Amino acid sequence: MLTAAHWDFRFIYPAEWLLLWVLAAAAGAWVLYRRDGSSLSRGMRLLLAALRAASLGLVLALLFEPVLARLRSRSQEAVVAVLVDTSKSMSMPANEYQDPADRMAAGRLAGLVDASAKAGSLPPQAEAALKALTRQQTAEGILNSAELNLLKRLSEIHRVKLYAFDAGEVPVPSASPVHLPPAEGNSTRLGDALRRIQGELRGQLAGVILLTDGRTNAGEDPEVSAKALADQKPPVPVYAVGIGEAAAPKDIALGNLTAPAMAIRGGDAIGFRARLTATGFEGQRAVVTLSRGDTEVDRKEVVLPKDGEDLDVALSHKPDQEGTFSYRMAVEPVPGELVPSNNAVAQTVKVVTDKMKVCYLDERPRWEYRKLMNFLKRNDRLYASSCLLFSANDDFRQEGSRPISRFYRDYKELAESTDVLILGDVDPSHLSLAQMEAIVRFCEAGGGVIFEAGEENMPSAWRNTPLAKLLPMRQAAENWDRKVWLEAITESFTLKLTARGEEHPLLRMQDQADENRRYWGSLQGQYWFFPIEQLKPLAVPLAVHPVRKNRQGEPYPLAVTMNYGRGQTVFLAFDSTWRWSYLDPGDSCFHRFWGKLIQQLGSNRMMAGTDHAMVSTDHTDYALGDRVLIRASVVDASYEPMKQDTVKVLIQGPDHLPQAASLARNPDSGDFEGSWTAARQGEHEIWLDPASAQGVESRKSPFTVRAVTAEFQDPRMDKASLERIAELTHGAFYTPRDLSRLVEGIQARSETLVTEERRPLRDHPAWLCLLVALLCAEWILRKWLRLI
Repeated sequence: MLTAAHWDFRFIYPAEWLLLWVLAAAAGAWVLYRRDGSSLSRGMRLLLAALRAASLGLVLALLFEPVLARLRSRSQEAVVAVLVDTSKSMSMPANEYQDPADRMAAGRLAGLVDASAKAGSLPPQAEAALKALTRQQTAEGILNSAELNLLKRLSEIHRVKLYAFDAGEVPVPSASPVHLPPAEGNSTRLGDALRRIQGELRGQLAGVILLTDGRTNAGEDPEVSAKALADQKPPVPVYAVGIGEAAAPKDIALGNLTAPAMAIRGGDAIGFRARLTATGFEGQRAVVTLSRGDTEVDRKEVVLPKDGEDLDVALSHKPDQEGTFSYRMAVEPVPGELVPSNNAVAQTVKVVTDKMKVCYLDERPRWEYRKLMNFLKRNDRLYASSCLLFSANDDFRQEGSRPISRFYRDYKELAESTDVLILGDVDPSHLSLAQMEAIVRFCEAGGGVIFEAGEENMPSAWRNTPLAKLLPMRQAAENWDRKVWLEAITESFTLKLTARGEEHPLLRMQDQADENRRYWGSLQGQYWFFPIEQLKPLAVPLAVHPVRKNRQGEPYPLAVTMNYGRGQTVFLAFDSTWRWSYLDPGDSCFHRFWGKLIQQLGSNRMMAGTDHAMVSTDHTDYALGDRVLIRASVVDASYEPMKQDTVKVLIQGPDHLPQAASLARNPDSGDFEGSWTAARQGEHEIWLDPASAQGVESRKSPFTVRAVTAEFQDPRMDKASLERIAELTHGAFYTPRDLSRLVEGIQARSETLVTEERRPLRDHPAWLCLLVALLCAEWILRKWLRLI
């Protein structure tokens, strides 16, 4: 309704500046005529100065763009925005209400019982029907309830706009009955939805009604968005309707699956570990299975833990064929469980038949060398090993399944012949500067390098060599404590696992964490270690000395891993893993430790690498919609980095139709980098497109795209968050049983909309006529007074 309309003259640019310029023009005109018209009377000088100032002021006024504005204002009802959650968590069953009053209210709103029904238990038929309802259907019941009549009552005093939201929001027709989009959103971005509604309806909102379980898992913090609504003038209250039960429902979840991305056919069994959590099932038994494709390959019965506690579950499988396989670990559903969809996790594993190429260098045939060399030789079905002793005579036949008589001369020879390089107590004088730089480049390109300390050379003699870059300690042991070094020779100790070491598969010898700690504690009998005083920032200690501490007051590191470029290094600060053969019957610890270590460090090159190219992704497991970060290391036929600006990779999913993605060269690293969006669920493979890289080929690297499970990680209704949002905005929190008070809590509010119609005056002919008149009047007077 039109309430006012009037005209207003104004300038587009600030009039205060115009006034200053006009005053300056008047002062200048007066100074001019005071000098040039000294023979004239004071009145005539004032008249001429006024004409000149008026002309200049008129020109300045036109530059400030005068307009004639017509303002119209009208009032109308403000908007109430109704936001309904359509994320996947809203597809869960809504029958979790423990309070009988809440169950009765949910039954009435769903039309399962008569509106006149009093508090009490639901009839059996209604109870069965309620169990079939989802949270979203409960929300639809609230919007369509004839008893509540929510939308109609709101529309009598406000304009109502209905939206569905998950990762974004979309308008929904508010015509009766309301039909919401399917609850298929992969994330809940409640804060983002509040922020965008605020921007879209700024100045029009009388309030926001939320129908949600409140479980936000992405985007802006809802409390930050709520504060922005509260800061508006006038503030916008949020009325939150909690859908679901705030108490923890009965549920079992499996997550944090860890498994190697690659395994060797015929090698050690692949270990799969996952973390099981349960609520409401303490002491009950459940079965966890491991399947490869549709075939079950392992199972275990477990006792479900207390609420809030975790249980590590370990299963294994020894692969018997080559290929890329999807393994799935799952808990069989237990009666009474609310959300069985979070009972499984999956991992892609690539099984290869290629032997891992291992090169082992040492100075002399110490006990460690003999034991490790024999391990590599006996497992020649898994490893193509080359063992080189620098102290041997010229006529000594070097050992290994692939003997060599000298170390590789350059990077090309090293890259073609090695996946994992083991450096024992080697004197650096045996290697040239070029050979050392080749080792560094080999690690940068994805190779694995293992250093094992020795009493003569490693690592103290290597501190001023290029290989110091690969060692995990600062200054490459330049300031080590020789007193500790001497005392350690006669002092027996065990390895104490760090928090990272307990989780690391390399040191996992027993399924349960406490059993694994006891196992390592039982291996008493290590003698001597090299005292590392300070680690580099990226180095990760996996095991430390149980008693002795360095100058920083921290336990001396004994096993340390560090990433370097695309490769990985491991430093062992002791030289007696061979003693595990006598401490653990059957050589189990020694064999498993070195098997895991070599396989882990060599898997980078074997997964996706050839002699000239390696393609890798930042993870092997992604959710739908995630960005897959891709890196390719590519060298030409001469083993020099390619100079071209881009290469392409091909990505093949379950539809077997390869897609191309372009990678750009990073000038700092020389690698090619790019990204791709995971759009389809299932197993994928990625490899270098030879046509874009001078014919260079790479192996295929697998990764998995899975359905998002974040929506089901915590199925409880987040009552605390919804109450906080309502409190911040001076709104209110409701459950289904007190929704009848919702409409009365929203105050009627109208808004005044002001529209402006502008008419520019700068081009009107009257201004030109006036300017010409002023200039002519000044010119005629100056002519008459003989000033020109």
